[in-house]
Amino acid sequence: MVTVTSAGINRERLGLPGWQPAATDHHRDSSWCAVQQPSLDERLPKVTVPTLRIWATDDPISPLAIVERLNNLLPDSQLITYGSDSHWVVLEHATDVASEIDALTAADQ
Repeated sequence: MVTVTSAGINRERLGLPGWQPAATDHHRDSSWCAVQQPSLDERLPKVTVPTLRIWATDDPISPLAIVERLNNLLPDSQLITYGSDSHWVVLEHATDVASEIDALTAADQ
């Protein structure tokens, strides 16, 4: 499962600013935001398990352009979006997200 992530995606290539400034505003301890993240562009296409991507439509930290990039990189993935500007969309829709995860894991068995 991938949820509202930006780490590991080359944001410059997408014309997006870095995620660290926005993330710093959302976390009490933001020291980890300064750590350089390696690009996963070459590794993600090798993921062979089904992947569920869960996203807020208007997340300021991880915009939908990231989802589009992940769509091109992950060979077997499904996207679920929620009309929200919250980076914490998974917590806001926890019951529904749990059902979606159950459905994904049940289909994989």
